[in-house]
Order: sequence, then C-alpha cells, then structure tokens
Amino acid sequence: MTKTPHVICRDAPLRIVLVGAESCGKTTLAKQLAGHYQSWWVPEYWRYYWEARHLASSAALTSEEFIHVAEMQILIERHYGKKSETLIFIDTDTFMTSIWHYRYQRHDSPILESIWKKSHRDLVLFCTDEIPFVQDGTRDGEMIRSEMNRWIEEKLMQESVPYIKISGSIGERFTVAKNSIDELFHRRAIPSQGSAS
Repeated sequence: MTKTPHVICRDAPLRIVLVGAESCGKTTLAKQLAGHYQSWWVPEYWRYYWEARHLASSAALTSEEFIHVAEMQILIERHYGKKSETLIFIDTDTFMTSIWHYRYQRHDSPILESIWKKSHRDLVLFCTDEIPFVQDGTRDGEMIRSEMNRWIEEKLMQESVPYIKISGSIGERFTVAKNSIDELFHRRAIPSQGSAS
C-alpha cells in the first residue's frame, strides 16, 4: 500500500474525527488511517473511563462525570495535536460524549453542548453499524447501536455538521475515508515554494 507523503497544511494539524455507536469500526479505521498517513490516532477517553467505572461501581452515571470525560478528551486531543504537523485522527470526540450523556440521562447537557460546539473539526467520518457487533464485556449491546446511530445522524444534521458516511467492508471504509482525506489535503495544502498562490 502506497503511503501518502506528509503535506504541511494551513492551520495544521487537520482534525479528522470518527463518530458512531459502539463496535462500528471507529478504532480499527482510525488506526488504519493513522498508519497510512504516518500520523497519530487519539484514543477515546470515555472507553477507558467507562471500563474502570463499570468495574468500580454500579451507581448511575452523573452529568458531572460526562463533563469530566469531555474535559479530559480535550486535553488528550491537545497533547496529540502537538505531536503532528499534518493531521490527527480522533477516535470519538466531545460530540460523542454528549450523545452518551443523552443515552444515559435521556436529556441534553447545555455544558456538553457548549463544549463540543466549540471544538474544531476539519472532517467528520460517521461509521455505520452494519458490521458484526463484538461484545467486549462492557458494551451496552448490539440492540442500542442502530438507535444511537440514528441519534448521531439526526444531531449532525440538526446542527449542520458536515460529515462523510462510512459504510461497507473494512476495505471499502478505508477507501472512502482515504479519498475524503486526500481531497481535504488537496484543498488545504500550502503551495510549494515558488508556485503561484
């Protein structure tokens, strides 16, 4: 597989965000893309928090916990953003934290809404749920995936957040994502020295 050479972009690094319900291939795709572009993928803090929380307590989640998750996610994204001159792949950002808040609280959080709306995204890749579900012991379950993805897409459309829908096989998903990113690079690339602006 030929790798795309590093391209310095305006306002680098570009932020490529992957969203979608559980077990929709976000992490797999983020790692594939980071490897292809020789860049970094930003892990999902919510997953680590939820796994530890699930083992430690059966008490209901609070809005304050989701706000903590969002704040930590932002810090992690900033850390990885300093490592790259090209782009970073964010495996679930604060937008998804707000979706998970709705999943458990059944209402939106004005604070989380404000946090994710301030976050910059150059490209959103929305991973669909037709791939096989993999239960890792802490996931909610396959039945919630379609409902959550419906919430996600409705929210993206409601807030006029541009996104690319990623579906099909693992190979097809990678190809669609790569083509979208290459197009973004083409639009944002700084002209080489001596070229016309």
